Amino acid sequence: MGTGEEEQAGKGRRLLNSWWVTALFAGVLWLGFRLLAHDGVVAAVISAVFYGGFMALAAVMGRRRVSRSTGVDAKDLPRLSRQARRGEVPEDPEQRRLMGQLVRWQLGKLHDVRRAVMAFAALFVIVVGSAVLWFVAGHPVAGLCWLVGGLAFLAFLLWNRRRSQARLTRVDRRLNGLDHGQAHGRAHGQAA
Repeated sequence: MGTGEEEQAGKGRRLLNSWWVTALFAGVLWLGFRLLAHDGVVAAVISAVFYGGFMALAAVMGRRRVSRSTGVDAKDLPRLSRQARRGEVPEDPEQRRLMGQLVRWQLGKLHDVRRAVMAFAALFVIVVGSAVLWFVAGHPVAGLCWLVGGLAFLAFLLWNRRRSQARLTRVDRRLNGLDHGQAHGRAHGQAA
């Protein structure tokens, strides 16, 4: 890829990490859901604006919380997270140290089984409860769609959690291997 293409790709990634794109994406999804639920157009648009704003606020606050917890600058978080997901280990020792802090923090969150079980149980109750309410209200097609879609979403979340844990563990091992390899090389270089 040429430098011009790399700059365009970098701008696109930064664009996807911006708060207003999060708000727009969440708002459009909510609008579609509300229109499919046969709400009025005005009510759907108003609720979509509020939902989009709420999701953008949640994304910004989450990024700041991770930044405070890991010591990684908030603007570098998306790039380092993306590199960790891809298994790319930076050459710069400071960037590698920051990525190591981020990866260890993310692994710590993934290893918190009690919180994960509670979250999945709550989502399961919400999905099944909502489907039951649709059935009771006399909308079996909506209830079935909600149930199938919700259970598929829960299955995706479980799969994604396991995949993320495996990827982050590999990156952590690579980071530790590089760090130990450099320390080992420095020790031998000083001894010679």
